[in-house]
Amino acid sequence: MSMTPHPITDELLNQHLANYQKLSKRNCLVSISVPGMPAGSPVMEVDGVQHAYQVIGHTEKGTDLIVATYPAP
Repeated sequence: MSMTPHPITDELLNQHLANYQKLSKRNCLVSISVPGMPAGSPVMEVDGVQHAYQVIGHTEKGTDLIVATYPAP
């Protein structure tokens, strides 16, 4: 599994995550990632193609948790 964590910023949340309020309440997260770089995920937009994917949150303690799940249309 390939993951590239990105720091959580207001810009990232406002542009790419529909559940901003849910995520912003999880102050234990230090970064988020989308494993596998699926088509249709943020920064991987492909015309007419969207795969299901999950957003994974990474905590200061080194644990991962599912922050959001986006099904394929």
